[in-house]
Amino acid sequence: MEKTDKKLKELIIGFENVEVIHIPGDDVGSYLVDRITQYIMNDFYSYDTFVGENAGLVNLILKPCADRKLEEPYNADTVFERIMKFKDITGLEFIFDDDTSRKISVPWEGLDPVEIENQKQSSAVTEGGCLIVCINTNQTAEEEAKVFRGTIPKET
Repeated sequence: MEKTDKKLKELIIGFENVEVIHIPGDDVGSYLVDRITQYIMNDFYSYDTFVGENAGLVNLILKPCADRKLEEPYNADTVFERIMKFKDITGLEFIFDDDTSRKISVPWEGLDPVEIENQKQSSAVTEGGCLIVCINTNQTAEEEAKVFRGTIPKET
């Protein structure tokens, strides 16, 4: 996804079981989406996707304030617990302050009929309480969390 000066208003995370979580833009510390190889558009929707072995890279850092309590029918108590309990993020939608949006279908590997998990996804909480989510990156979220010890600095 190309660099933008637009302010992120909201991040919508979609999961394999069609659950979605809405994260306010101010609760997202940083995000990186790279190596998009294909844009798909039809009568129903349009989204970016990744094709090929090394295509696609997603890296998200969510601030501790994003870890709010979830109401039923989620399969977890909090946002961070839901993301970490199941490795099943299928898509992201970035909504910007000018109400434009960008939808991303994330790289996926592995299809176990009993436990549907993306083998390319990992997540970890830093010492400072931020959640790092990595999909198809060279490092796992656990490795990145060791390097990224603190919290996201507040904007001044």
